[in-house]
Amino acid sequence: MTKRVISLLTTLFGTAAFIAAGATPGTASQAPLSQRQAPERCPMHFIGVHGMDETGDDSETIKATWDKFRDLSPEPKPASYFATYRSIHKDDLNSTRAAISKWSGIYKASTLEGVTEIGLNVAETLRRCPSTHFVLAGYSQGAWVVDEYLRQSHTPLGLIDGVALYGDPQWDHGAKGKGLARRLTKPQLSGDYPDPPNYQGHILTLCANKDPICGEGYGDLGVGVQLIDASNCKKPKCPHLTYAPTATNRGAEFLASKAFKKNKIDWKNLSYQLTCDDVVDKPVRVNFRNGKGTVRPPGIGGHDRWDVEVQRVAQGSLPGLGNVTGVLFACSPQPSNFTTQEMRIYRSDDGAEIGRIPSISGANGMLPPEYQPNSVSIGNNRITADLKFYGPGDAHGEPSILRHLTWIWNGQSFVKKSEVNAVKIDLSRQQVTVNGIGPLKIDMTRAQAQQAIGAGIPDGPGGPTCKDFTATGGPEGLLLRFDNSDRLVAVSVHSPASISTASGIHVGSTREEVLTTYSGQAEEPDPDHLVFTPSGAQFRGKVINFAMDGDRVDTFIAGKEAFADPLPCGSD
Repeated sequence: MTKRVISLLTTLFGTAAFIAAGATPGTASQAPLSQRQAPERCPMHFIGVHGMDETGDDSETIKATWDKFRDLSPEPKPASYFATYRSIHKDDLNSTRAAISKWSGIYKASTLEGVTEIGLNVAETLRRCPSTHFVLAGYSQGAWVVDEYLRQSHTPLGLIDGVALYGDPQWDHGAKGKGLARRLTKPQLSGDYPDPPNYQGHILTLCANKDPICGEGYGDLGVGVQLIDASNCKKPKCPHLTYAPTATNRGAEFLASKAFKKNKIDWKNLSYQLTCDDVVDKPVRVNFRNGKGTVRPPGIGGHDRWDVEVQRVAQGSLPGLGNVTGVLFACSPQPSNFTTQEMRIYRSDDGAEIGRIPSISGANGMLPPEYQPNSVSIGNNRITADLKFYGPGDAHGEPSILRHLTWIWNGQSFVKKSEVNAVKIDLSRQQVTVNGIGPLKIDMTRAQAQQAIGAGIPDGPGGPTCKDFTATGGPEGLLLRFDNSDRLVAVSVHSPASISTASGIHVGSTREEVLTTYSGQAEEPDPDHLVFTPSGAQFRGKVINFAMDGDRVDTFIAGKEAFADPLPCGSD
């Protein structure tokens, strides 16, 4: 490899924030708060993603952003986490003879593990202090890792307040310039650039003019010119190395404007006006603390009290309204043996109520249907939710008919747009691929997955980055793995399930059958595992991992490579 190419790769990947295989998560410069502290006291959490030949917080760009952001922060001061990676060094590039024009395995693995490290830190922070909000800063290829992390939506929506990116090699400004990753290899793992879904307006991406890594200002110039400039990128003239302090001040100010807005709303610690789904005509004020509230007479319809709970907070954007927040309430008038639900919509910026979702009655005198709280979402110009309706013979509290409903804003109120019966799918008759099983597709939300199979997927225990759930009604031995943003990332099959892959491999298949079936695409990293990695570009980042018991398949898991570990979520 020539010195010029090595120099170019050093520049392009020299700001990488990646872990090579086997890396361990970095340490935080300030530990997250303990679980004993009140959620409303959780400080803002800053995550910085640095580059090659940098460790901890010694990235000039990231450190400058953090210093300014901390100075702009009110009390309590924010916590910080600076990712530390076993970097890709020049020697790594030389020894693997990685070509710029090829998205090679070492870069792919590093990207996915970089995403995983962020996810682990976020999950641990939320475990210790569940109301924590985050800001992220990524420089050069560190911005690339942040791009992919956001696209995979690992963090619950509403908890990432702002993102600042500098010199992103995936930058795409059309005719005005594109980053080297775009021009040379196009190795983006998923989604479009610059703003991943659900984060529009919360991301600031800065690319200096004539920065050869992100490419702004190169326009119609040939890629060769950009390559030469990248290979010669040195201080003080190369714009890629001069984001601090001017650009980093701007990035920090942007993050602070998003993180420390006045009147920031804690939706589980507010006062609301509710009717307990029309138990009374005139709304009653209910004060909530940590998502629960009690209200007593007068005005509650002859009951001794109402016990009310916030079941779901969903945020998104709607045409004509902008950013909105939906809050689903469950109300139990006492004494009584029933619970009602009502959902109201508020402006996210100031908490002003916009309206409520119309009350829904049961058909033919049946009890009202029940919202499935985790299914409520706002996006794609509508509000969506799954509700279970009562059918003939259903016991109280056990509705059996799942329907998917949507509502839109008509300029004056929310009106029902659609109501579709969910058809229950027998998953025991479906086949597993790297893209999921039957109608269940990787990246579906849990609400979409429940709708697709016509059955519930109840919550359950899990690890720091994922949870393994079962579908109501089985089949036994099938687990559905969801990440922290409630998106399907993998499916696993265990005994006694007889479910097979699309190629016919199942629990009990022999080692030879697996290797023969996936000839040329199956690897044996160790005697206990066989990994099928399909070659098609459309399958990038997805595998089937077979765990072996001796010479036979014991279990297998298919989906995103970062989550395709046969061990249960939370296992060592």
